[in-house]
Amino acid sequence: MEVPFEGYANAFNILREPLNSRESFNKYYVIREHSPVAELVQRLTMDKRNSKIAFIGQRGTGKTTELLRIKYELEDAYFGVYFSVLDLIEPGKVDRVDLLLAISLSIWREALAKGVALDKSIVEDFTSWLREVTRLPEDSRKDILHQAKLNDLIKKAIGKMRLESISHKEINEKVATRSYELLEKTNTLILDIEEKTKKKVIVLIDDLDKLQMDASESLREWTTNTKLLKCKIIYVMPISILAIGGAREFDKVMHVPVPPIKDLKGFDLAIMDELKDMVMKRLPLDYLEPNALSHLVAKTGGVLSDLFWCASECCSRAAMKNLPKIDQKVAEEVVEDLKLRIDQKVAEEVVEDLKLRYRRMLSSADAEALSKMKSGRLESIRLPELMSSQMVIEYSSKDGKRFWYEIHPVVQDLLSERI
Repeated sequence: MEVPFEGYANAFNILREPLNSRESFNKYYVIREHSPVAELVQRLTMDKRNSKIAFIGQRGTGKTTELLRIKYELEDAYFGVYFSVLDLIEPGKVDRVDLLLAISLSIWREALAKGVALDKSIVEDFTSWLREVTRLPEDSRKDILHQAKLNDLIKKAIGKMRLESISHKEINEKVATRSYELLEKTNTLILDIEEKTKKKVIVLIDDLDKLQMDASESLREWTTNTKLLKCKIIYVMPISILAIGGAREFDKVMHVPVPPIKDLKGFDLAIMDELKDMVMKRLPLDYLEPNALSHLVAKTGGVLSDLFWCASECCSRAAMKNLPKIDQKVAEEVVEDLKLRIDQKVAEEVVEDLKLRYRRMLSSADAEALSKMKSGRLESIRLPELMSSQMVIEYSSKDGKRFWYEIHPVVQDLLSERI
């Protein structure tokens, strides 16, 4: 039987890439039963205010994909501006000035990319302002439009913010003293876009949950500044904001749950089939044995990033072994590799914290397993931090009224081996 090297290679890359184009989204997206997107889209359609919404969930739950679904579902009525802060800002400590400037530059970039016929005076005014705060030289070319000059200036400014730490600091300090001007100019741009396109502006900010943030003080600063922008904003935030009372800083908090493949009674076969469909859209059963796929779904606990990582690694391993299909043995080997990605010291510390704090919220199987395990005591770990590290998975019922917690299946295996 011929080995499908090209098929493995295609699936490997598709499994690793976000669905950030309309074409790939339409081709590979699977509607999730527990997704909050339908409710949020309806709310955004009804709400006439410039609402600010937090989009939270554990890492690896597919927040980016669901955020893009929102953008695509609203594109007839909204001028959507999606961006990842990791593409604009150095992934270290980020403050309110960085965020405000990133939002402004992203709106400008999207308007220029879509060819919106912006008012010439607005373009010239912002070009002059941005050149002042970035200290970039004036473009002396006379044969290009003002919008083209601004587009080039924005690219250079983003490069300075993203790659040059000294320049980033200088720009930040300069903008901090003129943040009100930036707010005013950005709001002027928003109103001009809405007048020219006949669509409301909505900004969708991804990956804020992957940056450093100084807990509640920074959160208040961020939201206070951006609340003054005359557009709707959705922020992908860390789930830990709930632990610091951050929900009150937003008009609404929407939770993207881990697909609950298990409840207190056992596996939910319908949810498992949903997860299998997500993989099979990218990796057809022509290349994958059903029992191997079932093993991957069960051992990743509904964490989509782990599931797709394992499926892509299976492609690589099957190709290396010249296998016509990914079989159970390959799936088991890749799950063993997943254990190496787990911080084993932290995993051991998690056990004690769960014993002390969260026993009543765990499934009976996990509670029984925990009672047999021993580890060092670490009382400072809190549940949101455990969830952020994916050591513990939070599941919820479809109506969002019931929550329960499970140790990640791979962490469970890892710890059981040490009893």
